[in-house]
Amino acid sequence: CTGQLKPAKGGQLHRRLHAMAYILLENEDKAISIIQNAIAGNPAWKENLPAFYCLSDHPEIKQLISVDSFSLKDWNNAINFMTEINKYKESIDLALKILQKFPSSSFTCYLLGKAYKGRGNIKMAKAYLKKALVYDEKNPQAKNLLDTLDK
Repeated sequence: CTGQLKPAKGGQLHRRLHAMAYILLENEDKAISIIQNAIAGNPAWKENLPAFYCLSDHPEIKQLISVDSFSLKDWNNAINFMTEINKYKESIDLALKILQKFPSSSFTCYLLGKAYKGRGNIKMAKAYLKKALVYDEKNPQAKNLLDTLDK
């Protein structure tokens, strides 16, 4: 499970990046509008919703996202997206919660290490990256980030 956003078809990536940009610009209402328009234009776009879990406090998004049906991959998409938009504390909190449900998820441990690195907590970053490698010794993202931190 990579947790990476799926390759987009016909403008899906464009809309995800557009929504992401507005979140970074702290214009969540515009991001929500882009998401709603994307779904209206292509209902299959809903597969991207887990990445926008960070907006789930908004009623417009809350009604679209069913966290009860989230898979580990969906949660990892949510954590990864929050890390990409520098919401490290939220990423850490969510990853710790998800590791309670899926304690041996190498990718979730990697994402937690990545988020701790983003917060500047190198000790915790290394600990979770090493844990990721215990669960999957071939996890390339964890290996690469750990190698970077060890230099």
